Amino acid sequence: MYNSPIACEDSLVSLQNELRTIIVQIAQRLGYPRSLGEIYGLLYVSENPLSMDQITAELDMSLGSASQGLKTLRSLKAVKTQQVSGVRKDFFVAETNFRHLVSGFLREEILPELDATRAKISHLESLGTELSDEQTAFFKPRIEQ
Repeated sequence: MYNSPIACEDSLVSLQNELRTIIVQIAQRLGYPRSLGEIYGLLYVSENPLSMDQITAELDMSLGSASQGLKTLRSLKAVKTQQVSGVRKDFFVAETNFRHLVSGFLREEILPELDATRAKISHLESLGTELSDEQTAFFKPRIEQ
C-alpha cells in the first residue's frame, strides 16, 4: 500500500499533537504549569534536539517562561542538554526513560514533602503528651497512620 508524502506528514503532525496534548494533561494533573508540559511535550516528540530559540518560537512562549520551565525540567531530570557540533548554544532533548522521570519527580517533589510531614508529625506527637488518656487513645493511632 502506498502512503502519499502529504498523508504521512498529516499523520505525523496529528500524532505529535495528540501526544503533546496527553503530556500537557499529565503535567497539569501532577500540579505543574501547562507551559512545563508544553515544553516537555515538544521535546518528547522532536526527533532532533531543540534550542531555547526554537522552543520559544514553536510554543509562542516568552524567553523567561521557557527558561524557568527548562530549569524545572532539568531539576526533575526530564530534559538534558546536548551540544550540537559547530553551534555554541545549548540544545535540549527529552529524557524518555520513565524510570528516570519518576525518580526525579520523587526526589524533587515527594521526598521534600515527606520530610516536612515528618517534622509536622513529630510536632503533633509532642502536643499529644498533654492530652488526657482518652484523648491520647483516640489521637495516637490517627497520628501514626
